[in-house]
Amino acid sequence: MLGNVLFGALYYILIYVTLFISVFWFMIFFDKRDRMTKDPANLKRTPGLTMIVPAYNEEKTLGRTVESVLNQDYPRNKLKVIIVDDASTDGTADVGREYARKYPNVTFLRHRKNRRKAAATNTGLRHVTTELVGFIDADTILEESDALIRSIGYFRNKRTGSVIATIKPMDTKTFSQKLQRIEYTFTALVRKLLTFLGALYMTPAFALYRTNLVRQLGGWDEDNFTEDLEMGLKLQNSGYKIEMSMNAAVKTNTPASFSKFWNQRIRWARGFVYNSRKYTHMFFGKSFGHLGWFVLPTQYLVILLAIPVFIYGFFDALNSAYKAVVNYSLIGFDIPYILTHPISMNFNFFNLSLFLVTLVALAALIKLGSKQINEKINKFEYILYIPLYPVVNIMVWMCVFYHEIRRSEYKW
Repeated sequence: MLGNVLFGALYYILIYVTLFISVFWFMIFFDKRDRMTKDPANLKRTPGLTMIVPAYNEEKTLGRTVESVLNQDYPRNKLKVIIVDDASTDGTADVGREYARKYPNVTFLRHRKNRRKAAATNTGLRHVTTELVGFIDADTILEESDALIRSIGYFRNKRTGSVIATIKPMDTKTFSQKLQRIEYTFTALVRKLLTFLGALYMTPAFALYRTNLVRQLGGWDEDNFTEDLEMGLKLQNSGYKIEMSMNAAVKTNTPASFSKFWNQRIRWARGFVYNSRKYTHMFFGKSFGHLGWFVLPTQYLVILLAIPVFIYGFFDALNSAYKAVVNYSLIGFDIPYILTHPISMNFNFFNLSLFLVTLVALAALIKLGSKQINEKINKFEYILYIPLYPVVNIMVWMCVFYHEIRRSEYKW
């Protein structure tokens, strides 16, 4: 009885919080919808820009990544590329050397031993002489040739420390990739909305920065396995904003198998926990505005409410199903009788309707996001993947808290 009461209380709180957050996003969207896809005017003077491409065993994708940068509508005399091979064991070094030989504005560097992405990016940073610096993962491409030009206008604001782009999955063939397309579409919308609050705190896959600022902040943390998240928090902690251009889209390789997708999400979520501890002072910090008082705390609030509700609801459903099977067995699983005398499974249709409302709200936000980034999602994907997305996310976080409680070793 007590369990039912506690479950009911947590369930209603969870529904209220998720609906409140959804309504909050809707309000920001409709208030700022005219600015969603409007980028600032270009700078009067195009600044020099160096794109760092850290790579490890990316011989198959490095070439198209570099080509997507070189094909940008950016003054060639203002654009440089530094490829940093992190001691790859395949033909990545050969690809990098060939581009450095072919193009005078491309530099190739190589580590003698593998030191991971943050170290490779820092190696590139030490050779940068331009006003702006950017990085792009070696499995990522700039979708359109105006991505860089569209992004630099945000640096008109002296407090802008970084600019990121919309991220889309390269392929959507497998189950996990289709699920990620739903996730990336939703994430693109929310990240843009966060910029209006001055609360965007991550710089993934592709980002531009002020070179001097990144150096002042000490570059990327080489002991951090989600260094792009840490850099975002570091910028916010130093009083700088992160902006986003929804027009400057990049496409990135996403895990094709569910096991690789799962491991990636575990790493990302554990990275969020790790960096939360590093930047604990930002939670509820007055100087961090919406980021400190709303965005960061609600990340944990929602998941801490969702996990017990999910566990209780799952076992309650199993128990109800077990009782139904037992009752049906008493009548010999008489199909005609079962069809005319169904046994109640004790579903609370009011609670179910509230859950469906939250799914509809999520679907509506994803629909808005898909329109903003011109990503077509068919009705079948909405029906199948949207209900699965929060379930998978909850299960990831259950696994993360298990690892954190056990103090399991962090895996890169």
